[in-house]
Amino acid sequence: MRVERQVNKLENNLLKMRDHTLKMYELLKKAISKEEVDYDEIKILDEKVNECEEDVLQEAIISLALLSPVASDLRTMVSCIRISNEMERIADYAKNISEHYKYSCLHSTTLKNTILALIDEFCVDFNLVVEGFIARNAKVAYDIKQKMEQYDAQFVKIFKLINEKESGSFQQLYPIYTTFKSIERAKDHMLNMCESILYLNTGKFYNFG
Repeated sequence: MRVERQVNKLENNLLKMRDHTLKMYELLKKAISKEEVDYDEIKILDEKVNECEEDVLQEAIISLALLSPVASDLRTMVSCIRISNEMERIADYAKNISEHYKYSCLHSTTLKNTILALIDEFCVDFNLVVEGFIARNAKVAYDIKQKMEQYDAQFVKIFKLINEKESGSFQQLYPIYTTFKSIERAKDHMLNMCESILYLNTGKFYNFG
């Protein structure tokens, strides 16, 4: 029962990280749309994500040292550590992107709408992955892996749109390129989370590349 309680604590912290991260991306969308946004709130949420990651690591280490979990319980604790690290990086990207939009904006409505739609899609998939981890649902991991080619095609389309719709100096375009690269990297971390779901279910390490 003690192991089960510790596992519940770890999973609850992961759910808190998810909630904070999704809120950050909602605020990021407002920043990109140039709606009124509290950038300090984004930083506060990022700090909360960091605190949750530290709690996951501390609780997992204590559990591993004192409770000597085995089999699925051991895999769960290891996976929670890995998942929390990936989620912390995903939150960092939202914070970093938001910094660019304090002083810059997108001129192309088409490009802006494409970015916002991409963020919406990412958030839906991110939530599915977290829920899939909690539910031990390996199918979610494979489904997201299959979607990666669609994501890659979207990024190609977006970079083409930048070249067609946006003009300006490197200093002006840098935040735009950085936005897309950061979202792309967040997607890669989400894929790493899928690997942890499969490890949790099978005990084998996967590398989706």
